[in-house]
Amino acid sequence: MNSIKKQRLSDEDWQRATEIFESALDLPLEKRQAYIQNATSNRPDIRAEVEYFLHNETDLDSFLETPAAPKANFENFSAPKFRSYQPGDVIGEFTIKKIIGEGAFATVYLATQDSLNRDVALKISRDKGIEGQTIAQLEHDHIIKVFSQLSIPEQDVRVINMQYVSSIDLEEVITSLEDYKQEGLSGDTFLKIVDKKAFSSTTLNTVALRDRDFLSDLDFQEACLWLGAKLSNALSYAHSKNVLHLDIKPSNILINPYGRPLITDFNVSLDSTKLENAEPGEFGGTLQYMPPEQYEVFRSENKAESIQQIDQRADIYSMGIVIGELLSHLPESSASDGTADSQDDAKRIIAKATATNPDERFQSAEELAEAFESGLELCRIRKSLPKAGRFTRFSYRHPLISLTVFGAIPQLIASVVGIAYNSLRIVSNLSPEQQQIFERLNFVYNPIIYGLATLIWVWALARMLPYLRDPASFSSDRDKVKQIRKHALRIPLYGVAVTSFGWIPGAFIFPLSLHYGAGPITEEVFGHFLLSFGLSYLISLAYSYLFHQWVVLRAIYPQMWSGQKQIRKNACREIGGLSNQLRQFALMTVLIPLVGACLILFAGPNEMESDSYLVFRFLLSTLIGMGIAGVAFALAVSQQLTQTVFAFTGSSTQKTPSDP
Repeated sequence: MNSIKKQRLSDEDWQRATEIFESALDLPLEKRQAYIQNATSNRPDIRAEVEYFLHNETDLDSFLETPAAPKANFENFSAPKFRSYQPGDVIGEFTIKKIIGEGAFATVYLATQDSLNRDVALKISRDKGIEGQTIAQLEHDHIIKVFSQLSIPEQDVRVINMQYVSSIDLEEVITSLEDYKQEGLSGDTFLKIVDKKAFSSTTLNTVALRDRDFLSDLDFQEACLWLGAKLSNALSYAHSKNVLHLDIKPSNILINPYGRPLITDFNVSLDSTKLENAEPGEFGGTLQYMPPEQYEVFRSENKAESIQQIDQRADIYSMGIVIGELLSHLPESSASDGTADSQDDAKRIIAKATATNPDERFQSAEELAEAFESGLELCRIRKSLPKAGRFTRFSYRHPLISLTVFGAIPQLIASVVGIAYNSLRIVSNLSPEQQQIFERLNFVYNPIIYGLATLIWVWALARMLPYLRDPASFSSDRDKVKQIRKHALRIPLYGVAVTSFGWIPGAFIFPLSLHYGAGPITEEVFGHFLLSFGLSYLISLAYSYLFHQWVVLRAIYPQMWSGQKQIRKNACREIGGLSNQLRQFALMTVLIPLVGACLILFAGPNEMESDSYLVFRFLLSTLIGMGIAGVAFALAVSQQLTQTVFAFTGSSTQKTPSDP
C-alpha cells in the first residue's frame, strides 16, 4: 500500500504532483477540486496522488519517507499465513505444478485437475469470504470462470478451482510498454508483450482469434478504448448480478494470448444488496485505484456506515484510473491539422469516470462502456476522414467566421457578374427616368434585403454558438447535442434560403418598379432582368451551398460526437442521403457559369462600343473562368465531402487527397 510515487510515477511526474499539491493548498477549499481536475485532466494517476495528500493532510516532506496510507488504517491487509505448496504436492484431485501469482490475500498455482486431465488455476487463501460463490455466478467472456471450491478447515484454507488462462496481467503489460515506445505503441504492442511473456501456448480459439485480429489493427489509443469497453461491459454484467469488485487494478486484469482482457480476483468484492451486513474487517482495495468514498471507509470511525455509501460508481472510478494510466503512455498529440483531437475525447471520458464526486461520474458501467465504444468508433471514423488542409484547419478554429466569409464570397462574385450584365444589357436601354429609379432602388432595396438576410443568418448561427464555445458543458446532454448537430446540418439549407431571399425577389421587383414607376419596359429588358438575377442567383446558390457543406461536414460535424453513442447508426440517418445532393451541386458549379457564358453570347448585342466590348469580354471571361475553375473545385469538394459522409456512415474506405 505504498504511494503511487513508490510504485510507478517518474521523478518528473512526482515533481508535477508536488507542484499541483502545493498550489492547491494556496487556494480556498471551494476552488481546490476544480483546479486539481483541470491540472490533471490527462493524468488520473497524478490526481489520485494529489487527492490523497489533501484527504490525508500529509506533509510532503515526511510523505517521501513513509507509506502513503497510515499502517493502522490498513492493518487488515496483512498477508494471511497458510501453507505454501511445492510442485508435485497434491490437494484433493489437483497436482501442483508451479506458482503463477502471489498477493497479499492468496497464492495462485498452476495445477492439473487429475480427474479431467486439464490445467487449472488454483487460488489458495484463508477460508473466509465468498469469492468462489461470487465469481461462479458470473458467466462472462471477460471474467475468469470458477469451476469449483474446496475448503480445508483444519488448515483454515480455501481452494478455488478457476479457469487457467495462459496470460500476463495488465500491470506487466504497462511495465513493458517502455520497451516498445521507440518503435511506436499500437494494439499490436499488447499482443507482442503477451506473446513474449505468456507462460505457455494456448488452445486455438477461432472465435477469440477475431479479437486478436481486431486488436492488431488498432492504434494504441484505440486499443486502450477497446480494452476499456470490454472490461466495462464485464463490470456492467457483474453489477447486474449485484457484485461490486472494489479492487479493479492492472494486476487484477489478465490479457490472454488473443488480447482478450479478463477481470479476476474478487477477493474483496461485496454484494451491493447486502452492504449493511458487510464486515469492515474484510473490506479492502488498493489506494492508487481507490475512489475517495472507498478511501473514506478507512478514515471513518463508523466503517460499517461508510461501506454503505459505496456503490458501482466506485468500480467506475477504478476502471477510469486503469485506462487513464494506459493512455498516459500515449505521446501527446502531435497532429498539426488543427481539427478535433481524439485524445481530447479520451481525456474527457477518463475525467468524467474519475470525478471525485460520484454524482459527476458515469452512473453505470454500461454508460462507461458506451463512452469507450463511442470513443473507439470516433477514433476510427476520424482516421478515415480526408487529411485536413489549411481551409479545413481554419474552419475548425473559426467555424462561424468561415461559414459567413466562405458563403459570402460567391455572393460577391455573383453580384459583380450581375452588375456587369446590367451595365451591358439593361441600363443602356433604360430612359433617364428609369435609370434614376434604378439607381434609387439599388440604394433602398439592397440595404433592406441584405439587412434581413443577415439577421436570418445570424439567427441560424447563434444556436450553435454556446456549443462551439464550450462543448464540454454539453457532454452529459446527448439529446441537446443531437439537436445542435441536426441544426448544424441545416446551415447549408439556411444558406440556400438566404440566397433565394436575396436574389429571387429582385428579379421581379426591379423590372416591375421601373415599369410602373417610369413608363413601360420592353419584354426584352424584362427578360434581361430575369437572366441577370437568375444567373447571379444560381452561381451564388451552388458555390455557397458547397462552401457551407464543406465547413459543416469537415469542421463542425466531426466535433459534435464526443460522448455520443451509436455514431454510425445516427450518422446514417443524418447524412446518409447527402451524397446525391453533393454531386448535383458540384455539377451545378461547372455547368451554370458555362451555360451563362453561352446565354450571354446568344443574348449579347450585335454591335458594341469599346467600353461595352470591354465589359462584355470581362463578363464572358469571368464566366468561362468560373466554369473551368468549377471543375477542379467540384472534384475536390465532392470527393472530400463524399469521403466524409462515407467515413461516418461506413459506406466506403475510399481515400482521397487532402484539401488545399
